Formats: sequence, C-alpha cells, structure tokens
Amino acid sequence: MQCFFFVNFILLKVLITGASGFIGRHLIKALLEQACDVVAVSRDLTSVRKRFPEAVTIIDWENASLRAALETTDVVINLAGESIASRPWNKKQKTAIINSRLLAAQRLHQAMGTLKKKPALLIQASAIGYYGIRPSQECSELCKPGEGFLAEVCNKWEKQVPGFAEELERVVTIRIGLVLGEDGGVIPQLLKQSKRRLGGKIGSGKQWISWIHIYDLVYAIIYLMNDDKASGIYNMVAPEPMQQKDFSKVIAESSGSKLQVPAPGFMIRWMLGEFGRELLLSGQKASAGKLIRQGFLFKFITARQAINDILNPYHK
Repeated sequence: MQCFFFVNFILLKVLITGASGFIGRHLIKALLEQACDVVAVSRDLTSVRKRFPEAVTIIDWENASLRAALETTDVVINLAGESIASRPWNKKQKTAIINSRLLAAQRLHQAMGTLKKKPALLIQASAIGYYGIRPSQECSELCKPGEGFLAEVCNKWEKQVPGFAEELERVVTIRIGLVLGEDGGVIPQLLKQSKRRLGGKIGSGKQWISWIHIYDLVYAIIYLMNDDKASGIYNMVAPEPMQQKDFSKVIAESSGSKLQVPAPGFMIRWMLGEFGRELLLSGQKASAGKLIRQGFLFKFITARQAINDILNPYHK
C-alpha cells in the first residue's frame, strides 16, 4: 500500500517541541514540504539553528517567547522528552526521563492558559511502552497501562493530556512504537551489532517488536492533523509486528551480515538490569487497527519492506 494523500497546509502554523530529535527532524522536513509555517522549540538554539533551514522559526522555552509564538499557532506537536535509551537507568536518569516530559507539557499548558486564542489542536507524544510487559497480548488503545518503568513514564506523561482537552478543540495522543529510519532510531545501532555478529536472538527471541517506518510515522501524524474527526489515542505502529528473533534475521539478511551470535537472557539481565529487561527482553504487540480505520494507508506493511528500504544506501 502507498500513502496517496495530499495535504495543503499553506495557512497552518505548527509549533513543535523536541524538534531536534529524530522524529522532529523528519516531521519538520515534511511540514515544510507541505508549506507549513514551522516553529521549533529547543533548549539549545545554536545547535538547532545549524540543523534547520532559515524557513524554520526557532525559539527557546522562555515563557514570553513561547506565549508569543502560541498566540498565532494552529497546531502544537509535543515530542519533548529525554531519550529513553541513551543511558542506563540509574535514579538520576529515571528522574530526568520523567521530569523532562512532565515539565514540557506543563510549560505548554501554562503558556496556553493566558491566551485569548488558543491553538486548535495538540498532538501529544507517548509510546507503546504504556502497555508494559505483555508477552503475547495484542494491545489496542483501550488496554490499561501495564507495569514497569516505561509504563510509569507513559502513564504520567498521558495524565497531562486532560488539562489540554478541556481547553482545546481537539487533542490527539500518539503512542509511538519502535521507529525505524536510516539516520536515527534503532536501525544504526542494530546494524553495528549485526556487522560484529552480535545481532542475533535476544533471550527467547519471542518478544514482540511493534515497529513503524519513520516515513509512515511522519505522514500518519500529518494525516491525523488534517483529519478533523481524529481525536483521542492512536497506536503509531505498522500493521504487522514481528518477534525479535525474526526481526534480527531480517536485519542480518538485509545488511548482508553473516551468522549472528545470540544474547542469553541471563546475560542481558546481569549486565543491564531493569534497562535490559524492559527494552531488550520485553516487548509489546500493539494494534494499528484504529489508525487504519481512520483511513491512513501505510507505505511499509512488513518489517522486511521497511528494513530493505532503510538499508538500501548501505548496498552501494
């Protein structure tokens, strides 16, 4: 399937937090192609200015700057938050992961509270980690939060949403799966491991990976932004999740790597503790049904399609 829709956003102004991240970079590029007026919010203005074209307005989190930008903003997309997987989960890092998300949402809500004309739409990021450790259950958006640190983070994150829903015309929460792309997300790291023959089965290998290609994620966000009937929570995952043992085989085959060495579960738990148990040995089987019923057409249905597309540059 292909995503055959065209969106005209000439009059829309979109404010994005977390703009310098992997998803934010791709989303901004797509919005500029749709003729959107884009405002990027960041703590590090110097590095962000180097990354984005002059067409993007860049501001910091200072209240006056944020309020001024929000006064003429139509859509807010909140992607802000400390990376989940960049560092081990010690107490300090866990606090940073949670607080970075809560503070961003609270600052946005505080800034919007003083406006006479508020944005019409908030798209709030979350993740399928909300469902916690569920070995085989398929999770729709109606599933309750699970257990574990990731579930705690996402649950606290999403509890910020009702405050916006009371004031804005429309609020959409996107629970994002494992994002696949050439220049970010998990693929570059998996490719390095595969080339070292360390990209084999992890633990039992039966843990589910609910993935989505960065292309489909970006255009699913734009699709929901453009559909006035879209509201509530959406799993941002491809229609066909895959177990880790099969996913690792596809990575190895697509990258031309040789036989891969498996990683025993006890070793992951011993070396990485809770971090490894939740991110590597566990997974979620999330359903894309609601997004499909909304009318979105995926370009990448299978993980093999997505991975072959992403790794194609490495076959030159």
